[in-house]
Amino acid sequence: MDISVVIPTYNRKKILEITLPNILNQDFEGEYEIIVSDDGSEDETSSYIKELQGKYKNLKYIKNNERKGPAYARNRAIEIAKGKLMVFIDSDIFVKKNFLKNHFEIQKKNNFNILVQGPVINTYNWEKPWEEKFKLRDISSAYFATGNASIPKEILLKAGFFDENFTFYGWEDLELGIRIKKLNIPKITSEKVTVWHIQTPPNLKNLPYLLNKEKERAKSALYFYKKHPILEVKMMIQLGKIYEIGNFIQRLFGLINEKNIDKWWEWAEKRGYHTLSQIFLSGVLNKVYLEELKRISS
Repeated sequence: MDISVVIPTYNRKKILEITLPNILNQDFEGEYEIIVSDDGSEDETSSYIKELQGKYKNLKYIKNNERKGPAYARNRAIEIAKGKLMVFIDSDIFVKKNFLKNHFEIQKKNNFNILVQGPVINTYNWEKPWEEKFKLRDISSAYFATGNASIPKEILLKAGFFDENFTFYGWEDLELGIRIKKLNIPKITSEKVTVWHIQTPPNLKNLPYLLNKEKERAKSALYFYKKHPILEVKMMIQLGKIYEIGNFIQRLFGLINEKNIDKWWEWAEKRGYHTLSQIFLSGVLNKVYLEELKRISS
């Protein structure tokens, strides 16, 4: 087996209907398998996958009885993976049909001894995600991120599996990246393996959920830092006064907060300033994250 593609998912049936067909129909002459690892979905994901399995023999499906987090879901997939090369994407990632071919060719040229990562373009365009162009907010400094990466299974096993103590969204792939980096594995970033991250536009009716999610993310971030108490991780999780100052400026010197974000959001959206409304919201979410991080780390 040449490639194993690992896709964790949770209640993503509608998005999987868009993303799975392309990853299952790749212009790749080698042998590959797609492993969908379901973290306890309660929607119709199971029936949809089983329906596809009747057509695609290379589609594998495993499901947890209860939700345990993406780290656990990915690890269960890695355990049954037979591919020489591991490719990681998320269930809301749309790929072109040469995606696996390009990942494999780059790896082959480098004797399967590297980490390959490609750009991830965020988009709200569910119908034609590939039309979205690369933007400033799509820039990522992550050494290893599971939205779009390939690494030989042999190297992955040396670094170790995902840390299952990360039970909530975020940080588990970056933490594994620290361990991979310690092995002195070269990294290549290539536009040949660009993907599109299909997102749902923010709904301020879910603001309490979004704010609580940031508090949970802060707890995972602190665990990450305690495990790797180095400057690189401290900068990743934004621990320090400088990040608080930056956030204060982003929120128009404190004028925007969780109590009035709905008014600022509406003001920007009515004028068609969609990027600005995103900046306002991300500033408020980051404020809550930084406050929680400061509280639990002091």
